[in-house]
Amino acid sequence: VLQPELFLPDSVCIDWCGVGLHCDEANEESRCNGCFQGKGSSIRNLKGKPFFYHLVPNSVVENLEFSDVVEVDGCGIVANHCEGLVCAVYADGKIRQTEPANKEIYSGSLIGTIEENSCMIGCAHVGAVEAWATGNGTIGGLVGYNKGLLVSCYHSGTEKNLDKSVEDNYHTYAGIGTYDAVNSYAYCCYFNSDIDPTKTDYPTLAPGRLCFPLLTSQMQSEDFVSSLEELIVSNQIDIEFFEHHWSLNKGLDLFMEKLNNGEFSNYFANAANREWLKNHGSAYRYTYVPGTYPRIK
Repeated sequence: VLQPELFLPDSVCIDWCGVGLHCDEANEESRCNGCFQGKGSSIRNLKGKPFFYHLVPNSVVENLEFSDVVEVDGCGIVANHCEGLVCAVYADGKIRQTEPANKEIYSGSLIGTIEENSCMIGCAHVGAVEAWATGNGTIGGLVGYNKGLLVSCYHSGTEKNLDKSVEDNYHTYAGIGTYDAVNSYAYCCYFNSDIDPTKTDYPTLAPGRLCFPLLTSQMQSEDFVSSLEELIVSNQIDIEFFEHHWSLNKGLDLFMEKLNNGEFSNYFANAANREWLKNHGSAYRYTYVPGTYPRIK
């Protein structure tokens, strides 16, 4: 269990090499298999590789904050790939990607790809995402490619494609870049529709796999955190495609109830990940702070 203490002066920038001895997808030593308990620690002025290169099954990252990220040489500030659990991770400020050699990739502010049987729960990013994508590559406000579960997450900010051969908004989406139509699910996840009223989530509409559009005033309200009634989402997309638009904490409670009843077993076959959430998931609750975006404390 790692407990980070990375509090640096604003003038100091870490050239981070990533948790793992080798930042090479083919090398097993690049993969993290453990529990990283941040305990609310804040990591500032990060530059270099993602904090973790690849989170394998049974790995857990929880209660960690990032701010003033300089540049990321990878697909997301937390990890390129996640096969485990990312819980209560919050990022504040612009996240910019270093130009990759291969631009046909999936990039997000927090995670590049959420793999099957993995989950991101109670996570958020407030700020811009600037990355590179050509061909079938995508850029998402939260994740580039979702093959697993997203629960009670949100993004507020812009998404920009830095590649000059395409438009700034080429394959950029407000929450999830693209998704697996069979294995993925997004439960009570949102994006800020005030930032860009023309922006939606990924291009193909599918019930249960969208992040919902909300206004800034809604996302900074107490109802967004704890209302017991379903939230009123923006009408920019037909309402038939929206499911489960509860408040963040109500959504968490309903998800935990369904998880304990075995309703998500077809999306969540990894027994260790499932048991961790059963034992710890109810703790990932947001706190309302007037005039700003909620976070988990």
